[in-house]
Amino acid sequence: MLKLADIVIRFRWAIIGAVLLITVVLGWQATRVTLNADFSTYLRQDDPMVQQFNRIGEKFGGSSTAIALITADDVFTPGAFDLIQRITEALEKVEGISSVTSLTNVVDFRRSEWGLEVGKLIRNPDLLTDPGTLDSLKQYVLSKRRYVGKLVSADGKAAAIVLHYAGGDRNRGGDFTTSLRVKEAAEKVLKGTDTSGRFRIYFGGMPF
Repeated sequence: MLKLADIVIRFRWAIIGAVLLITVVLGWQATRVTLNADFSTYLRQDDPMVQQFNRIGEKFGGSSTAIALITADDVFTPGAFDLIQRITEALEKVEGISSVTSLTNVVDFRRSEWGLEVGKLIRNPDLLTDPGTLDSLKQYVLSKRRYVGKLVSADGKAAAIVLHYAGGDRNRGGDFTTSLRVKEAAEKVLKGTDTSGRFRIYFGGMPF
């Protein structure tokens, strides 16, 4: 023990210098640490299913998705729908987002006397200020499995805005930056709204 202490004292400046050098090197390396929340990168990349998953992501602009969830006593009200629409429009402009889907812009499929009619769920946004129109819309949306649990909760108290990230699987560091932009853009819209405690927004998905 005394011999070790003697060596430390004798070469103290060299030891201090070495510790400082190691600290600087490790600190510099720490600035290059990134977060990877993509489960697929931990799988064997030569697996046919993983390769197909990656090809689909590259073909359709990435497979990375996230959700902005808006809650209220009832999302089928003029104030709530106006907020959903404004947040949807704001997120469509965020750099790094390839597409945004919500109740205010989703494509709907309906049966008609001529067969299948394809069009926007909200065909005339101006009518959304009418409580009667919103009540009819609520009954229609909550009767469709393609919406319940995907874009709206079964009790009508939460609406989801689904975000598709550009670049997806090859841009995980970019996903984190894009998520910060998404959060900032959505909260900016919410902050400019007279919420009175009625509306809240949450974020989820692997990018977050």
